[in-house]
Amino acid sequence: MKKDDLDRALSESREIRVTDGFTLSVMESVRKEAEAPPPLVFPWKRAAPGVATCAVIILVVVWSALTSGPSEWVRPEWLDQALVAVRSVALQATVASLLMSLVSFRWSMRLVGYRN
Repeated sequence: MKKDDLDRALSESREIRVTDGFTLSVMESVRKEAEAPPPLVFPWKRAAPGVATCAVIILVVVWSALTSGPSEWVRPEWLDQALVAVRSVALQATVASLLMSLVSFRWSMRLVGYRN
């Protein structure tokens, strides 16, 4: 396309008509969107205790792994020390996960209104 062809095409003013069906369908879509209920919001206030509990448990596990780990990795018995640290962390993680399960179970029962 040459420059003259482009100028001629842009200089011609043609009337653009929108069909009646298009206008009606757009307005119907706007009405449906206006009548639709708002989207659901995530219940952050209810999830906050669980998120906080998970964060505390992760911090405790990481802290215990760092403090109970071997102090010198170049010593020949570093493998034994590492196994002792892993056993300690595994026990702490097991207890923490059981405690977190109990707390989340009790919290969910409280949220639905179940009382013993």
